[in-house]
Amino acid sequence: MPMSEFRIVVLRDRIMAVHGAHIPEVQVRLLVPQWRTTMGLFDTVELYDDVHLPEYPEGITPAEDVDWQTKGIDRPSMKTFRITVDGRLLEGEWHTEAVPPEDRPYASRDDVDEEDLLYMAGCRNRVHDGWIERDDYHGRFKLKHSFENLDTLVTYQVTFTHGQLEGFERLQ
Repeated sequence: MPMSEFRIVVLRDRIMAVHGAHIPEVQVRLLVPQWRTTMGLFDTVELYDDVHLPEYPEGITPAEDVDWQTKGIDRPSMKTFRITVDGRLLEGEWHTEAVPPEDRPYASRDDVDEEDLLYMAGCRNRVHDGWIERDDYHGRFKLKHSFENLDTLVTYQVTFTHGQLEGFERLQ
């Protein structure tokens, strides 16, 4: 069966291919209010409590409760980073574990057999092992988040010098 007959579904910790989509190439569209953009891989950045973002909009979710997205730290690969209150950059370490067929979303269905691609959907779980300090990181990257009750994408530029946060600058 050609790959064009599968829809790729990306969840935070799992990637699944779903039979039945009729798209000419593997391309996922993410609808963001007032924008249409091609979605690709990204990394998530979490902020510790008391990390202050300048010019942060009022009346929306606190910055430390938001999963910020970036494509600017290394090559995006669905990693999770944290910025601590003392200005350190941490990177989450993970390993994967097999998920038994009875716990997978499609494997127990009568119309799915072991040779079907759906049988493999959800076959690996990502397990968090801890955090490593990225004291080697030197550069800039952007943090972005689209808030439902705002008409704009909130974007910050973050600057690190030899693993230490220099600051945040509001771009949009």
